[in-house]
Amino acid sequence: MKRRYLIAASAALLTVVGVTIAQQPPATRPNTPPAFPKPAAVEQIPAFGGPAQLTPLVESNPEELSIEQLLETVKNLRAQKAELEKREQAFMKVLTKKTNKVKEEIDGLNGTVTPVAPPAPAVPTPP
Repeated sequence: MKRRYLIAASAALLTVVGVTIAQQPPATRPNTPPAFPKPAAVEQIPAFGGPAQLTPLVESNPEELSIEQLLETVKNLRAQKAELEKREQAFMKVLTKKTNKVKEEIDGLNGTVTPVAPPAPAVPTPP
């Protein structure tokens, strides 16, 4: 009989301790600044088949730039845009080849062979 009371009292004590610990607010850490300064904003443009290239973003207000700086910035942006379009076309060409190869393999499993027409050439748009 004493054993039952001892087990019941121990269970009640453990329950009370557990509830008390669960109701305590979590410990807060002091608001400390990061140890390292934040890096300058950069745009990551991965190269085709190579590591990512870092191009700094222009964060100044266009109103504050001179005409020469604006012209240079526009020239650089157009060059980047042309390079991105070339890369996109290269990626799309590889993607088309790979999907056509998989399609031919799937069609070969079904016993039917359907010729795949090559994609229409992309018409470049003037900038």
